[in-house]
Amino acid sequence: MIWNKIIPFAIYFIIWAFLSWPADVPHVIAGVCVSALVVFLTGELFAAKPRNFRNIKRYPRFVVYVILLTWESVKGALSTAWLISRPKYPADPVVVKFKTSLKSETGIAFLSNSIAFLSGAFCIDADIEKGEIYVHLADANGRDMNKGIENKIRKFEGILKNIFE
Repeated sequence: MIWNKIIPFAIYFIIWAFLSWPADVPHVIAGVCVSALVVFLTGELFAAKPRNFRNIKRYPRFVVYVILLTWESVKGALSTAWLISRPKYPADPVVVKFKTSLKSETGIAFLSNSIAFLSGAFCIDADIEKGEIYVHLADANGRDMNKGIENKIRKFEGILKNIFE
């Protein structure tokens, strides 16, 4: 099972290279050492099915996911800032259960963490066996926010299904 070591090493090293740009010899050596250490320490935690990383179609989909996540993060931050800047606006927090069609632990973990970047929402719990995610919404007035968050979650879910399933 060499793939479950090489691919995570390459991904970690690429991330290291981007974060420590410009690439000079000391940074490259440190990046190789840190990437190898992280791969050694995390062992099999990176992915349950490392063979999935051989499918090249997953990488552009992951780039689309990162772009969508970045866009939704910016919108979510602005929306949440607007919500909390209006002290007279009565917030109506609520916990909502969403059913997901994702089956893999990695996919559900990515979806749960993605919810934290949406406007006024974060994941409280994820039940992998039942495929349920419990989400706290900061403001559910009128239920429009609930439907909007659900649409965003479904959008993320579709992309993550193509990456991790």
